[in-house]
Amino acid sequence: INLLDTDYTSYYNSYFSNWEDKILSMNETLNKSGIYESRLVNHEFITDTLVRVTYENGLTILINYSNNNYRGETFTVRANSFAIVNAGKGA
Repeated sequence: INLLDTDYTSYYNSYFSNWEDKILSMNETLNKSGIYESRLVNHEFITDTLVRVTYENGLTILINYSNNNYRGETFTVRANSFAIVNAGKGA
């Protein structure tokens, strides 16, 4: 989709060039994770802003919707980002 052909071109944050590198990087990470090769089997809120998503192949992703980093015992999920905490089988 071309953002220039939408009603959102006046929003600086939706300007594609500002996001292109991040989109490509996130897409590459998700492609390598095996996320598209397995079914989602669980989606649970750990806190009001932290979600754990589990897939059939064992892949586990934490999504942090907060503006602050989330620090677990053995990992950190950056603010407004995600972390793969279990790579799953075949990834």
